[in-house]
Amino acid sequence: MSLFRQVKQFLNIERCGLDPISEKILAQQVNIYYAQMRSALAINTFVIVVISLFLGVVFSSPAYFYFSVANILISMAAYAYILYDSKAVKQFRSPIYRGNMLCVFNFLFGLFWGLFFSVGLDLNNEALVYLSVFLAVSIITASVSSLFYYLLGYLVFSVSMTVPIAIVLISAESDSYLLLGCLLPSAVIASFIHARILNKTFAESFQLRYEKEDLVKELTLQKDKANSLRKDAESANTAKSKFLAAASHDLRQPLHALTFFTEALEIDKDSPKQHRLVENIKHSVNVMESLFNALLDISKLDAGIVQPNMTSFSLDDFIQSIYNEFSVSNSRNDIQFDYINSASTDDIQLIVKSDVILLESIVRNLVSNAFRYTRQGRIWLKLASLEDALLLEVGDTGVGIPENQLDNIFEEYYQLANPDRDREKGLGLGLAIVKRLVNILQLGIEVSSKINQGSRFVITIPQGDFREIKPEALVAAPTLKLPSSIKVLVIDDDKMVGESLSAILAKWGYDHRVASSGDEAGVIITDEAFSPDVILADHQLKHNKTGVESIIQIQTLIQSKIPAIIMTGDILPENLTVVTKNNIPILHKPVKPVQLRKFLLNCEASKRELANIE
Repeated sequence: MSLFRQVKQFLNIERCGLDPISEKILAQQVNIYYAQMRSALAINTFVIVVISLFLGVVFSSPAYFYFSVANILISMAAYAYILYDSKAVKQFRSPIYRGNMLCVFNFLFGLFWGLFFSVGLDLNNEALVYLSVFLAVSIITASVSSLFYYLLGYLVFSVSMTVPIAIVLISAESDSYLLLGCLLPSAVIASFIHARILNKTFAESFQLRYEKEDLVKELTLQKDKANSLRKDAESANTAKSKFLAAASHDLRQPLHALTFFTEALEIDKDSPKQHRLVENIKHSVNVMESLFNALLDISKLDAGIVQPNMTSFSLDDFIQSIYNEFSVSNSRNDIQFDYINSASTDDIQLIVKSDVILLESIVRNLVSNAFRYTRQGRIWLKLASLEDALLLEVGDTGVGIPENQLDNIFEEYYQLANPDRDREKGLGLGLAIVKRLVNILQLGIEVSSKINQGSRFVITIPQGDFREIKPEALVAAPTLKLPSSIKVLVIDDDKMVGESLSAILAKWGYDHRVASSGDEAGVIITDEAFSPDVILADHQLKHNKTGVESIIQIQTLIQSKIPAIIMTGDILPENLTVVTKNNIPILHKPVKPVQLRKFLLNCEASKRELANIE
């Protein structure tokens, strides 16, 4: 801050329109000014006492003793004000006011020193005169280090000290004293220039510091704002995902019912026209189901409710099953679909550790994409081995992906070869689901592609332990044979779902009953003497009842732990804990008819085996 502004402030005792940084610098200068004054007062008192004793003894003058006493009194008054400032004034007064108050004490100290060296000065004793001037210049020079923080304070001190001495010297009838009196202000000017340089350096260093602090605060504020916006966006996305996950049960119910109505209608079709109509309806249902499942699957993943169940299994059997299924459904003669196992012929070497269901979702999405975007040529599944992992490759000779788009294909709703938004090609969520599942399973995935030459997706899967594999019961393939010895009890409070299940169970030839609750099912069993062999139950029932409670209620009533399955649209793990604790299998809606048929056929086979044993 310039001396002119400080003088203006002293005269007006106001802020003079300081900007925030200048005001911070001024406050810092004044604070250090006060801190330095405490030590300066002690030094000043010590020096004046020593000099007074020295001059008083040398020149046998008691006046020096009186001056030292006066200096001590002024120092005590200044120290008392500094203590008062630190307790009562500092937080209420502006830095300018506080600085100006110390200027008053600096004026008194300077005037005291000037009178000390000039009053009673024996001009006939040249040695004493030169010694006094030397000591005065030394004090003015030494005070620079403690007073340069506040230039006005230093200027007031040095001028008030110099003027009395200069007046005495200039008024003396001596050319040497006149020259000495004229040179004394030049020493003050030189010291002031030095003090001003130090003050400017000090001010600039603090200006850089405060500008840096302000910049850091601004950047922190912008960062916090950006983080807040990001968190809001993430919260909104999470809320959306959790809403879809929570609403999954209600959203899946009508589609679940429509699936079974369509299957029942297909069994009873007669004319070619009706056959085409049923096929069109079934195709539309399949497309809608595929789109709907993709949307809800991405919601489950975003909501963080999918937890992997890591097990060891044969990757060869796993891929063979998927290959067989797609081979049967591939009705296009212009596409060759192959499975190549170049990894090993040793079953132990083909064991991997992962989540079977989640890995199946990854492979199905990749194979479906390959068929969707390959007009003609070849699609293949290939196994290769590494030292501690297996490589699963899904490749095709399809349309390919531009190199500059390889990083974008895993984004939601991103599609390359679907400008018309053909829904039969999905929503663009398949690879987004693949990427999320790969991250959950901690797998590696690499993509390579060339336009009009095809694409290759290579997944790295860690090897598993053959000893961890548990023998699984063989699942019977669905047939058209209508079972006659199994009775099915359906418990679902959704009338439409109950009717759709009744329709398909009737077409399959099952003796069945439909109830909306466990209590109603108990009445049916008692009144109609109906003894069920299997229970199909929804999880969420009316009056806060669950399918598990209803299953246990019926098993207790008939005194037999008959097979049961929960068919639910609920996907939240915390809501399904009670199901898993009771070891009841779950089918997520919309349930494919073939899934339900497999379960019922297995129940039929188990009943026959038990009858043969008995």
